[in-house]
Amino acid sequence: MNNSKKAPNVLLGLEIHITLNKLGYLGVLPIINPEVIELGLKLATALEMKISKIILFDRKIYNYFDLPKGYQITQQELPLATAGCLPIIEGNEIKKVPIKILQLEEDTAKSTYSQKGIKLDFNRAGNPLIELVTEPVFQQVETVLMFIKQLQNLLRYLDISAARMEQGQLRVDLNFSLQLGDNYSTPRYEIKNLNSLANIEKALKHEINKHQLLFSQGQEPPISQTLGFDENKQVTITHREKTSYYYLPEVNIPPIKLKSSEIQKIRKNLPKLP
Repeated sequence: MNNSKKAPNVLLGLEIHITLNKLGYLGVLPIINPEVIELGLKLATALEMKISKIILFDRKIYNYFDLPKGYQITQQELPLATAGCLPIIEGNEIKKVPIKILQLEEDTAKSTYSQKGIKLDFNRAGNPLIELVTEPVFQQVETVLMFIKQLQNLLRYLDISAARMEQGQLRVDLNFSLQLGDNYSTPRYEIKNLNSLANIEKALKHEINKHQLLFSQGQEPPISQTLGFDENKQVTITHREKTSYYYLPEVNIPPIKLKSSEIQKIRKNLPKLP
């Protein structure tokens, strides 16, 4: 028996970062621009999510070169919306993919890796994003790709984002773990900033092949890591070990209260969904 070819059991979850369509003047803190909040509410309503009546922001503390100020404005304790779903058609059935969180956060610098080092582009840093986090329910990459296509259709239909992956308007962080045999079970890994459907498939295939080789050699799986994907070499690259982030309240943004009438207005004006 060739253990290196043993089919793995894979569990996948997605963190999806969505760049919003062109907005008006965003002010000093773009993330609290009313247009940004409205687009977040529109998507949350379309996904049948439970919307928070109070918007709170937090500082995600980490020391990494794509965010030199040392923290990112995001939502941790009280995200904008929770517990929704996006229906997809799989075979002859409609399957509701559970969405765990929808939150607002600011973008970081774009990092480009090469043999010479890392290039940083700060033009998008500080811009507002919508982040969607799914439950880890995917077991086939084909279902992941189907979900992303359906999400792109919804974002374009609602005029929230053009969602062009090749332009960085929709970027996918792929979280996964896998099991091979009885004694080879991995922790959670994350492949960040995948910018095409093809790269999602290629990155996961590379990781599966890597772990099949480690399994066949009787080695232990690596510790939990954050990875990138090198398009030229078609391989994943280890960026850093997974660590716990520290969060503090964002002291420069007071709590924002949403009126029930505002939420109802967005729900009423939502067009019939595809």
